[in-house]
Amino acid sequence: VAEEHRSELGEDGASVAWSDGDQIGVFYYTKNSAGKNTKHADNKPYTATIKESVTKFTGDIAWAAESYKYDSQNFQAYFPYNADVTSASKAYGELPAEQTYDPAGWNISDYDFMVSGTDAATYGKAVTISLYHLFSILRINITNATSQELVVEKVKISAEDENLILAGKFEANIGKSKEILN
Repeated sequence: VAEEHRSELGEDGASVAWSDGDQIGVFYYTKNSAGKNTKHADNKPYTATIKESVTKFTGDIAWAAESYKYDSQNFQAYFPYNADVTSASKAYGELPAEQTYDPAGWNISDYDFMVSGTDAATYGKAVTISLYHLFSILRINITNATSQELVVEKVKISAEDENLILAGKFEANIGKSKEILN
């Protein structure tokens, strides 16, 4: 993710605000009455145009030819966009083990990954996509109860369950929101 294209924490310190230029990857397919899926767009980048918690994205996916004949128009998306992703069932990324917080302006794109479920759309109408975070933001407040200067050099977090993934490479199935494959 380019430095200038990053989501960030909202003013409340918990919500996410899109930055102008953030990109999501979008997959689009239709389904006919026999249940057959037809792909029309694989991992097309869409770019945020407004810096808010809800934004509009622009891109170049066109409705399928005669798409009004299909039973459903389906969209799947993820963030941040990665041009190397080739399948909605196997988007991937890496959550770094070492993370740094800057209270002056914390960009969380390096530490965030969001996916949608399968969002159905109506032909010719605006498409609404809801994205869900696969990870959590852990906020730690350290209070100095002494008059001495306090310098925190490092905070280490671990999980008692070794099956919990706190950092490293991962794969996610975009159509199955909130599902990490490994």
